[in-house]
Amino acid sequence: MEEYRGFKIFNLPPKYFASFAVVVLLAAMLGVLPAGMAGCFAFMIVCGAIL
Repeated sequence: MEEYRGFKIFNLPPKYFASFAVVVLLAAMLGVLPAGMAGCFAFMIVCGAIL
């Protein structure tokens, strides 16, 4: 049986996901997030995990 190793979001520990989320959200607010698929995908991953 597998051990419980803590809470994870998208298989990342919360501190790593939080730093990724802060960078993506700040980039979106400052308008420097790429307008293409890559920027939209990163933003939707963060929004989906938070909501």
